Amino acid sequence: SIAARWILDPGSNIHVCNSTHFGWKETCKALPQDVIIAGGSTSAIQAWGDVCFNVNTPHRLCKIQLTHVALVESFFTNIVSLSRCRAAGIQFDSGRNMVYQDHLSNIICSLEHKNGHWLIDAEDNN
Repeated sequence: SIAARWILDPGSNIHVCNSTHFGWKETCKALPQDVIIAGGSTSAIQAWGDVCFNVNTPHRLCKIQLTHVALVESFFTNIVSLSRCRAAGIQFDSGRNMVYQDHLSNIICSLEHKNGHWLIDAEDNN
């Protein structure tokens, strides 16, 4: 289900996690004004933290870590913000279904295009 997957979103400006799975580690409580607005609705951010999940590389399964992730347990899926990753030179190539850093030859992970979404995580995320 999409609720348990991670979507690469070029339009989001924050990473969002909808559960305390994925090695969730809280780093600070959210402030009352910390909210996300998506699809015309507003959801309160419960906390900020770090997560770690599996991704597929061209050769093997690897883990990546995201920092400063908003925990919103009512959110429909988990979001990786491409705009947050740009500062580190991270881009994606929709034609080759991959995420890379600085150069096309430096592939971070493979993507899966499914039902109109770019899934960045590996299905095996136990």
